[in-house]
Amino acid sequence: MTTHPNLCSFFTYSVNDYILPDLKRLREEIRPNQDEKGLQGCTVPTAMFAFSILDLVGFLMRPDNTAKRDETTKNISYMLSVTAGLFPAEYEPSSEVLIKLFRHGLMHQVFPKACGIAKTPPSLNLPLIFYQSNTPNLNVDRLVDDLVKALLSLDAKVRTDGVLATRMEGRLLDLYREDQNQLQKMKTKGLVAP
Repeated sequence: MTTHPNLCSFFTYSVNDYILPDLKRLREEIRPNQDEKGLQGCTVPTAMFAFSILDLVGFLMRPDNTAKRDETTKNISYMLSVTAGLFPAEYEPSSEVLIKLFRHGLMHQVFPKACGIAKTPPSLNLPLIFYQSNTPNLNVDRLVDDLVKALLSLDAKVRTDGVLATRMEGRLLDLYREDQNQLQKMKTKGLVAP
């Protein structure tokens, strides 16, 4: 990856120093209280964070030359696809539900659309999407566990797949340029100190 400095930096700093430790803490340390409701436990922010990562990494990986960072459905669908090879096969047929009910609900109205989210006791071994009173619920623990495995697998994959590494490097560079342009516009408007 030495020929891909932005990608190396992405995995070294963004993934290993921020994303993985935050996912681990949200997954392992912040658990639901055992009060009368038993609902608290950062399920919403945990799921939001996971879906944001899926969107970004899916965009970075997509083989489509016209891929855009704002194509959330395509980005997440690709990341969860069998073609990408990072998630268990059950994710691909569930991707539409994951995106339209859970991700879109969380990002646009704070809560999933007519669904629930739960951090479940490991002893229950619940599937990714489970039902309570005919209501679909996202097992956010399962999503996070599989996302962590996917990120570690992707880190190993880009070390041997030069085409994927080059694609991701280019897209990271494009994002960096977009961010710098946005920052410059803000400086020009006097919204950010020069």
